[in-house]
Amino acid sequence: MPLSCRFLADVSGVNSFEYAAQAEIYQGDDATIYIQLVESGLDRSDQGFFPAGRRYCPPASSTLTVLLKNIDDAKKVTRVCTQAYPTLDASIWYITLLPSDPLSGTVTMEATLEEPSRTLHFKNAKGVLVRVK
Repeated sequence: MPLSCRFLADVSGVNSFEYAAQAEIYQGDDATIYIQLVESGLDRSDQGFFPAGRRYCPPASSTLTVLLKNIDDAKKVTRVCTQAYPTLDASIWYITLLPSDPLSGTVTMEATLEEPSRTLHFKNAKGVLVRVK
């Protein structure tokens, strides 16, 4: 199962959000980045689905950790994500960034989803980036 994520923007409820090609944040600001876990091998764009990928709801007690990386290896941030709506849609998570986080420019994201019976690793999909202005 190829796992990936897509960024969400303007999140105000479990069914109230927009899909985003990338997350954009301002350096030095508090930021919350919402993502939706997806199985990228299902509901593909060549089958007529937009956006491609089927949402993936991990089992209860799963944890998601992300590593945000700059080109500069000294500027890495690791965060444990929080499920935004655990009882309504377990596929939606958010990452809280702090003003003191040393991120700038184009940031890549690596994630680890730890489920009760397995651990899944994935990187952000091609074209899915965090831009820090």
